[in-house]
Amino acid sequence: MKKVILLILVLSLVLSLYSCSIVDYIINGKTDDVEICFEYEDLISGMTYVQIADWKQTSDEVIVLKEFTYEESLVLLYDFSQITYTTYIPIYGGPPGPNGVCIKVFYEDGDWDFYSYYGTNTMLRSYCSQKVYYDLISKYLGYEISE
Repeated sequence: MKKVILLILVLSLVLSLYSCSIVDYIINGKTDDVEICFEYEDLISGMTYVQIADWKQTSDEVIVLKEFTYEESLVLLYDFSQITYTTYIPIYGGPPGPNGVCIKVFYEDGDWDFYSYYGTNTMLRSYCSQKVYYDLISKYLGYEISE
């Protein structure tokens, strides 16, 4: 009997804590969102070059749309660092991470990162304005893109 009561108390506590997030979402239309920009110095530290690529996350297929020299990459990453991303604690689901047209940054150590309007391959719970992101990409590709 004590185990049943303890189980009911634990479930009630979990439900009440979870419902606070739901109530906040219903009242305010959002959860604990935090706005960030990627730091330019962090983006260029150890960077060798950048590509704009179409990455299909489900198949790991990457189609390179344009590759930039080091100097061009510095300018692109500076503009990219001006975009505001929102990170959040999702109530359910959320953006799937980078997919579609992405900025792929290559580093000296052989590592790389993808950035899209759905965050990065390392920071999945973030997003930015799709229009702002595609306007930036279109500027550097030289033609209009959209999803």
